[in-house]
Amino acid sequence: MSPPAILRGLIGSNAETGSIFASPDYVDLSKPPGHTSLFKKHFKPNWFLAYYNPINFLYGPGFLWCLIAILGYLLVPYDFEAERTKNFTSDLLLERIVLHTAIVWLYTGFWHVTLYSMKWGKRKYNPTNTGPTLGRLCHNIWYATLGAIQCGVWDSVFAFILANKKFGYTPDSEVFSSPITLAINLLAVVGAQWWRDIHFYFVHRMIHFRFLYKHVHSIHHRNTDVEPFAGLSMHPIEHLYYFSCAHAMVLLGASPFVAFYSLVHCTISPAAGHSGFEDNLQSDTFHFLHHTKFECNYGTVGIPFDYWFGTLRDKFGDNSYAGGADNVPEDPKAEEGKKDTYLSGGIRPVSEWVWGNSNQALFDIICCLLIPYFVYCKIMDRVNGEAVDATFAAFVATWGPVVVGFLFWKFSDVQSWRWPFHNEKIIGQCGLNLGLGLLISVWPIFPIVYLALN
Repeated sequence: MSPPAILRGLIGSNAETGSIFASPDYVDLSKPPGHTSLFKKHFKPNWFLAYYNPINFLYGPGFLWCLIAILGYLLVPYDFEAERTKNFTSDLLLERIVLHTAIVWLYTGFWHVTLYSMKWGKRKYNPTNTGPTLGRLCHNIWYATLGAIQCGVWDSVFAFILANKKFGYTPDSEVFSSPITLAINLLAVVGAQWWRDIHFYFVHRMIHFRFLYKHVHSIHHRNTDVEPFAGLSMHPIEHLYYFSCAHAMVLLGASPFVAFYSLVHCTISPAAGHSGFEDNLQSDTFHFLHHTKFECNYGTVGIPFDYWFGTLRDKFGDNSYAGGADNVPEDPKAEEGKKDTYLSGGIRPVSEWVWGNSNQALFDIICCLLIPYFVYCKIMDRVNGEAVDATFAAFVATWGPVVVGFLFWKFSDVQSWRWPFHNEKIIGQCGLNLGLGLLISVWPIFPIVYLALN
């Protein structure tokens, strides 16, 4: 029995049946998965009328993620009064890490089990691959869990900053104090998706530049035929810049829920979008094309950045792509061509869990161990009452991985640092996208780290 008409399409479900296991209503079911034009549906001249209509928030998956965030916010509330009398505590850290890890495992696990174990998905983009191997699944869960842990760390930092009044915010008790305050907070929640689409495009373009792609974003692209846990399967440095979307929401001065919702949005929104199927809630042909073709569709169908910048690929079987990006290396010898064997078969022996090359190992040691340890030492110095150069520490935490990535490119790579955008002009589209990517990804992190240390 179909649900009432008003409920059909709610949270992004199918507009006709109300099911979360059905293709979007615009999909031509007579065609193979991924062969229906996205351009005709999403990139109309008046696209912004529907996109910026707040009512449509209820009819997109963002509303579902908001409900999940509300549940987590109520079940594990912040205790600002307790934190105000303490320094940064391990109890707060553990609490937020467990919360975000549970949300990621439960939500992403739901999509993996229903689509791959229970076989509720019928329209797989790549029907020859029935599902991830055990090795690939373990790989994706590992990196997704690292993302959830980092999310919990940032949530703890946000709570510490707000509890100690290092930055102003609207207490939940005052959200309903006036129509204006309520409207501002509601707009911040609805607008989180708008900001996410802007942030995602430019940061995604930035980490596709060779000097960051090789040691960072390439981890995510080990999955060409994606599955739910692949969505958050990223290198920790990619998580750093990916979560900076939520950092900016702290600086709005709204309810703490706004930043919390943004973090939850970041962690679970990639799951169903990386399902590998066309017939489920939030199925994402647009991004699946990016994983298979690489040089296209860096953003979302929300704001047509790829159409404006010429990197749009409409559907499978479309050979009209004429973007400036290139998926062919300038020097094929620069790519070792080694297959990631741990993404196939069963769980690999412990001896094969080490890094595939010394450059990646050194990059990870510097960016994932030494830089965080440096910031941790500064936090401990501050806790012990010692003077801390918060500006320098914040600079190292935010710009450090970018600088290290560029130095690694300079001394160990023969590719252009701009690849795959080497055909674009530096003073033009290439420079514009890189500059905005650095600004949007790095800028929000700096004040958060600074406030935590100052």
